[in-house]
Amino acid sequence: MRSSKPPASGKPPRGVTSSETNLSMALRSSAGPPGGRGVLLLFLAMLAACALAPTSAHVPSEPPCSRPSPPPEVILDATGCGKLVESYGIRPGMSWGTASSTVKAQYNAYSCFTKICSYWRAKYGAVPFLTYGMLNPDQRSLWDLPRNAANQTCNELSGPLTLWYECSAVQERYGILPLVSSGSATPNVMALFSSSGCDTSICTIWRQRYGVTPYVSYGRMPANYRASWDAVRTSTNKTCNDLSGLLDSSECGALVETYGIVPGSSWGSAGANVQGLYAASFCDRSVCAYWRTKYSVVPFLYWGTLPKSQQGAWEFVRQPSGKACNELSGPFTPDQCDAAMSRFGSTPGGGAGGWGSAPAAVQRLYTASDCDTVVCPYWREAYGIVPFGLDWGTADAATRDRWSRPRTAAKKTCDLLSGPLDPSGCGALVDAYNVVPGSSYGSLTSPMRQLYDSSDCDSLICQYWTAKHHMVPTVSWGSLPASLKPAWSWVRASGRNCDAMSGPVDATGCGQLVAAFNITPGYGMGSAGPASIKVYKESDCLNRVCEYWRTQYGVVPFVSFGTLPTYLRPSWDYSRNAIGQNCNELSGPLGASECGALQEAFGIVPGSTWGSAPKSVQRVWGSSNCDQQICTYWRSKYGVVPFVTYGSLPPSLQPGWNHLRAGSNLTCNTLSGPLDAAACGAVSDLYDVFPGVSWGRLDGAEARAAWTANGCNSHLCSHWAAKYEIKPWVSYGRLNEAGSVNAARRRSWDWPRVDNGNRTCNSLAGLLDSDSCGKLTEYFGVQPGFTWGSITGEAREMYVASTCDVNVCEYWRYKYGVVPGVTWGRLPESLKPSWNLARVEADNTTCNELVSGNTALVQRFAPVLRFYGSDQGFPMTAETYYTAGCTTKDCHMGDWLNRPRDTKAHVYYAVSTCGEQVRIKFHFFYAWQAPCNPNTPLPQATHQSDWEAVTVILDRDRRRVSAVQFEQHGGWYTRLAGKGGFETSGGRPVVYVGFQAHGAYHSAQAPVTGLEEERCSYYGDWRGSSLSWDTGSTVLVDLMAPSPETWIQAMRNAPNGEILWGAGKRISFRTDQWQPKCDARACTGHGYDITALLNIGVTEAGCARSQCPMGWKDAKVLGCYRCPKGYIDCGPLMCAKGSSRWNCANPFNKRKQPSTMGYAYMLPASDQGLLYD
Repeated sequence: MRSSKPPASGKPPRGVTSSETNLSMALRSSAGPPGGRGVLLLFLAMLAACALAPTSAHVPSEPPCSRPSPPPEVILDATGCGKLVESYGIRPGMSWGTASSTVKAQYNAYSCFTKICSYWRAKYGAVPFLTYGMLNPDQRSLWDLPRNAANQTCNELSGPLTLWYECSAVQERYGILPLVSSGSATPNVMALFSSSGCDTSICTIWRQRYGVTPYVSYGRMPANYRASWDAVRTSTNKTCNDLSGLLDSSECGALVETYGIVPGSSWGSAGANVQGLYAASFCDRSVCAYWRTKYSVVPFLYWGTLPKSQQGAWEFVRQPSGKACNELSGPFTPDQCDAAMSRFGSTPGGGAGGWGSAPAAVQRLYTASDCDTVVCPYWREAYGIVPFGLDWGTADAATRDRWSRPRTAAKKTCDLLSGPLDPSGCGALVDAYNVVPGSSYGSLTSPMRQLYDSSDCDSLICQYWTAKHHMVPTVSWGSLPASLKPAWSWVRASGRNCDAMSGPVDATGCGQLVAAFNITPGYGMGSAGPASIKVYKESDCLNRVCEYWRTQYGVVPFVSFGTLPTYLRPSWDYSRNAIGQNCNELSGPLGASECGALQEAFGIVPGSTWGSAPKSVQRVWGSSNCDQQICTYWRSKYGVVPFVTYGSLPPSLQPGWNHLRAGSNLTCNTLSGPLDAAACGAVSDLYDVFPGVSWGRLDGAEARAAWTANGCNSHLCSHWAAKYEIKPWVSYGRLNEAGSVNAARRRSWDWPRVDNGNRTCNSLAGLLDSDSCGKLTEYFGVQPGFTWGSITGEAREMYVASTCDVNVCEYWRYKYGVVPGVTWGRLPESLKPSWNLARVEADNTTCNELVSGNTALVQRFAPVLRFYGSDQGFPMTAETYYTAGCTTKDCHMGDWLNRPRDTKAHVYYAVSTCGEQVRIKFHFFYAWQAPCNPNTPLPQATHQSDWEAVTVILDRDRRRVSAVQFEQHGGWYTRLAGKGGFETSGGRPVVYVGFQAHGAYHSAQAPVTGLEEERCSYYGDWRGSSLSWDTGSTVLVDLMAPSPETWIQAMRNAPNGEILWGAGKRISFRTDQWQPKCDARACTGHGYDITALLNIGVTEAGCARSQCPMGWKDAKVLGCYRCPKGYIDCGPLMCAKGSSRWNCANPFNKRKQPSTMGYAYMLPASDQGLLYD
């Protein structure tokens, strides 16, 4: 007998061909245990060997191969049949291939004609009645061959539909609706569908696909499917509602709400089937998690918004757990662990005595939630704690104590349980304990070392040093101390030093890297070594340097190289990717002024034409949202007032202004920026919009939506107050004039604004100045310190907010001619006690100190004016000009202009108290503004008379200047002391006076182009310090007090308090311009303009030199922005959680957009924002 073991050589036994061996191996590979399937396959192998062996190859000493008989208990399965068919080339029902009679007999004996169907289905992925899978064309014809008397094919004989998608696919293919309609399915298809249990399994599929909630909602299920869903399956006597699976917590919640179920109390309207599904899904328990999420319940601590009617069900004790929803709704979250500790006075790791007043159920949930541990990282994040007491952030004493308590079996504190340190945490540890990586642990304790090592601080410290010391790896040491440089260069276990581990550098770092090694991106690496090249590549400096160059050299993509060195310009234009993008596209999104430059350079008109713009420009235009930003640019440049006037916008661009932008479906009227009080007023004036009364002629959804969204209902109040000289609660001013329009305005003034606390215009028109405060006291009979008179509600609130008790002193002084310490003037006896009242809100000072104190403050903080040269016009006393009659006739101005500088010329001022501040507005009068270029025949901004002003804002203690508003060309901007925004001389603010137009500026300005015409541009007026004038040494005239200067009283008596100083025309000066406003905006005009950057400014660009409040940064066109506490500024309008630049580069860090506001923000009436954040 032949051995069953193969020869040691691994070759087939003598007399056995390799094909026989291959078949035997193939069958053996699918064999089971030796006593069953394995015996069968061994038999098949022997059978094949006998069938295939050549008769001439018999060994003489051995008998001819005899046919073995198969074990009677063994049958050939589908896999065996499949191997047999493939080995002999059998085409079931068509051809036997090379099968011998013996093979044929076995094929028939084991029903391989039918079993081959299951084999093919498994091997080739066929799905009955749906797809042939990977069957070849010949096999497909054999698949469809009838195999029995019932004419069944492999579709019916390959087995039931078992996978979920098979029932689903057949159902969709034939439109089967179980128990309702067979669709286009044949009886054979339906028989297979039903016998496979698809009538039932389709329920689960539909539930998932269409979002069905059993017994509650059909979700998105097509209407014609619903009868099938609700049909009773005879095998179970149930519908799909019961057969589609158990309910999750949200579905349990829906069931409770739909049927009014009250766990532990009432089934509501739920029938038997609903009750059965509810019970099987353990909804009594699952609904707890639903309620907790929906109503923000905090177990044991806070009901959230859970209705009282369900609170009893929340506390219902479920069986068999013996627990209520407090324990069944899920574990405490880390913040809830913290809240539970505070509520019950628990102490982490405190054992039995550390639970405070927490009951047993709270203790169980606390323990199950692992609160002792999970609260540590929460505290660290929430309070900004740095482990080991390096920084407790905002944690209170109780939290600090709990942080330091040992917990867990290892008795660790939160120092070790709050997670690994980030680079800033590693840095704090290194700095505090004098660690020198690679050299010394300094004074770190053993637990500190454990945290230091587990956080890999030896590596992370590189990122901390880079950010802290402003280093650029391989380029600059920044401010890194010499003692730490060896640690920077020390090679860590990873085989790298800090040069390779400090994280990618930002755009500025890339720029410095390129400059240090004379790299020409795209062309050569200059003198950069391997380490520098590695930093360059890892930081993507090839692309990021574009951003640096654009900022550093003032490049305007596609328009101007700015001051970019000539040798770098090929690198700017170098194509960096497959679509040929260069720095023009990769230097970051464009701002509004750059979009404007692009529009003008290529003739783009949004919604109309791309002009000559190539595809690259079109891409940048789109990615920079220039379709919208161009609105801001046009509005600023051409003086457009949305919905009112195009200003000087060329007619060719007006269709672009009115083009509906994709996505928003809005025009530039809405997209050009918010409507301020003046714009709201202009809309109201043009269309007769009177809030609460009538929309007037303002039609269209966009216009009305913009009005509402911009708060015009309230903004309009301050516009009307100024325009019509309204005194809140006292007088409608010029709105009292006859006419139905003014009557409508009066009704609108008194209309309660729902979106603003139901307040009327009386309290929305801004804080009251001294004049309004005085008139308010008279109207309501208020006597400061003694009686409120009849003032109540809104009026009383505004009185307090405006510190009228203080401001009224100025009113009484100029109305009654009071001179402190000299005469009561005409002040009534009844008001003298109030004059002498010590005001708490003014550091217990009386009107004597407040008024006389203002005089001293005015003299102390009067500005120092600096002039460009001796040949420019200088300030003069306005009375001289007025008495010469020049306000009503043309005067020979050459004589006035050439007069020598008068160091005793009068300077005029008025004071307002705004919150904590004293604001002083200084006015300077000039007789003549000469032409920009006297050698041309054009008038060029020439006019007779010129009033200019500067507002000085003092800090709370009246000891220093906190901000200055500089006025020029009818606009203004604000500079802050906290940001070093202006010069001082002896504590006085320095003001640079424009040579041509006399505007007030915070800095000098040398000629840019050398052309005299530039002196008439917004910022181009030449300014210098050849001459200086300390205005505190001259006569300071209080505009609010009695004065011998006749023009002051003449203005008070004039209609609207106005005199036209330019020979009866043009230059207007009104009494309501005397005092500084308490609701003043920081600036006027747009905030970013290429011409303003070049110190010229061809349009009104006041906001381009204004400063954002302390703590806020300048985002150019987009205004001021700031990141939330605990976030670092990462560049254009993006913040990242953390404190180092590394946090910006980390793609897994939490990102968010910062808070933003425009440049023209309301000036704060306190030191916060001007002196500190």
